Amino acid sequence: MRPINLSVKILLESNNPEETEEILNLLGFLDGQIISQLTSPEGSDLVEDIAAVIPQSIIILPDESPSETPNTYITIPISRKGLRTANTLAKAGVYINLTNCLTLEQAAAVYSATRDAESNILISGFSDTDLLINTQRLYAHSDKHVQILNSNITEYYDFLYSLYLRPDYVSASFEVLKKWTENKLIVPQEINELIFNDKTEHFKGIHNASTTGITYKEFDLSLEWTEFNVDIV
Repeated sequence: MRPINLSVKILLESNNPEETEEILNLLGFLDGQIISQLTSPEGSDLVEDIAAVIPQSIIILPDESPSETPNTYITIPISRKGLRTANTLAKAGVYINLTNCLTLEQAAAVYSATRDAESNILISGFSDTDLLINTQRLYAHSDKHVQILNSNITEYYDFLYSLYLRPDYVSASFEVLKKWTENKLIVPQEINELIFNDKTEHFKGIHNASTTGITYKEFDLSLEWTEFNVDIV
């Protein structure tokens, strides 16, 4: 059952529908899944296989290949070309995950490019914790049409720290989510030894550096996306 104090939506990263079913049974809920291929080893449609297990949840596809299955997101890398595509598709109601976010200016451009979206938009693939936290700050007073996904989590304590940061979505491996169930679905309200054990000082250091040791630059989200520098040399 979903913890009462859990505001984050939880996604599984897996190409295995059997893992989907097991995590769903262990958690009592699952908000979605990220897959890295479209076809199972047996040759079946992986999206349909997973949707049969979690029909009301989202599925994030590995590329721009569309699917007729409801609640699926295509994935587009953040670049000038990618944002041009996203700008068009978002207006047409296509669900999009814009990924590989390397700078705060890119995060601003994603927001601007999808401002007129008739669909749900995600941003993911942050280069580091600093950027994730700064993106949360940048979007704090926006209309929230772009939601933040912290993805590719393969270590349990990184997952707990991500829950502590409270992005909109967190995705993690089967092993991480299974360990979370073994630890009674704890949702950290602070970084302490009771939860983080010998990793406490490590994550306190990361958090302090990310919240007090970096320079935040505000970007005007009302600008057109073409006015932002999004291509990284």
